[in-house]
Amino acid sequence: MAKRLWDSDKIRRVIMKKLLYVFIAITALALLSGFKVDVKEDVKEEKEVKKVEVKEEKEVKKVDVKMANIKNQFSVWNGEHRFSVKIIKKSLNNPSSFKHVSSKYLVNNKDELRVFVTYRATNAFGVLIKTTNGFVYDLNKDGTIKKLKEIQ
Repeated sequence: MAKRLWDSDKIRRVIMKKLLYVFIAITALALLSGFKVDVKEDVKEEKEVKKVEVKEEKEVKKVDVKMANIKNQFSVWNGEHRFSVKIIKKSLNNPSSFKHVSSKYLVNNKDELRVFVTYRATNAFGVLIKTTNGFVYDLNKDGTIKKLKEIQ
């Protein structure tokens, strides 16, 4: 009997190898194409994270500059708020009797600086009294005073 071409073991092995190579190539192509998509998505996510981090760093720097400018408005020696003390001294009967006790401040989200100054001074009768005055200042974006809004 004559052997057919397909019956040969050698031909079957060659065909099976070629089919296996094709299968491996298709599988590898599918995996690599999927991997490239994942890499692109990871790169996009990393870029977005970096953008957010840069924005946060800029905001932190702005806040740091703003707080530094606000703190520079206070005396290092005794903690008095220079602008508020000038206003208080102008309104006193005896400005030379002014003695600073304390200054406290609060910054709110509306870019307002609230300063509370406690001091001792003599009144019109010459009696030494302790008083607290409150001031509300509008701030610029960098923390410097724009204007005096109100006195409490």
